Amino acid sequence: MSTRRSRAGSTRLFLARALFVVVLVGLWQLAADRRWVNANFFSSPTDVWDSLGSLSGSGELWRGLQSTVLVLVVGWVIGELAGLALGIAIGLSKRLDDILGPIIVFANAVPRILLLPIFVVWYGFGPEPKVLLVVTVMVVFVALNVAAGVRDVDGLLVQNMRVHGANRLDLIRHVFLPAVALWVTSSARVTVGYALQATIGSELLGAESGLGSLISHGQVSFKSDQIIAVLLVAAVLAVAIDLLLAALERRAVRWMPAT
Repeated sequence: MSTRRSRAGSTRLFLARALFVVVLVGLWQLAADRRWVNANFFSSPTDVWDSLGSLSGSGELWRGLQSTVLVLVVGWVIGELAGLALGIAIGLSKRLDDILGPIIVFANAVPRILLLPIFVVWYGFGPEPKVLLVVTVMVVFVALNVAAGVRDVDGLLVQNMRVHGANRLDLIRHVFLPAVALWVTSSARVTVGYALQATIGSELLGAESGLGSLISHGQVSFKSDQIIAVLLVAAVLAVAIDLLLAALERRAVRWMPAT
């Protein structure tokens, strides 16, 4: 009975959200048709749909989407692994934390998007500066949180492992990595969000391809319909990634042993 009620509640919630979107789009179209808003700036749903069809038919949309996803995945994976290694290192070593801790905190306070111009000078307008920007965004965030997770490990557990002959590598493999694994899994949806923002932001400020580049081209040519169309594609991409990671997170949590 409770399961049926839950499903019915979910269905009603979905229908309410869908109805809200339909009403919002209808009002937007009505405002554009009646000239209540300037169509040159606000466009209309039909113009946005036509722009989507044009971008899709020419292949620009799919090439841009492929470029964005490639930069996102490569930058996220490298940043996640590098941040995990750095976070474990500074979490285990007080001396290393004293040296690198203030630098990482300072780097976290600096908007990483400001580094993009120097990355472009180094590597040009290819994918390298975009990937590097995503990595810099990821590394600091992941390292700080992983280091905090390592420090939160029960000291008594570490002492017991050492009494039974565990060395530093054994502690990392059997204590510290499992301790931060749940955080890494559960925070993936947040970190991917940051990575996607960095990816599209880097494409906006100068790139030869990607969704951000298409938005930039629409801005230069005053095509509000193209800008909105690409924004919608970016939003759908973000939602799709979030749903995928939510499913993987549920699987991971069931797989992990209870503590």
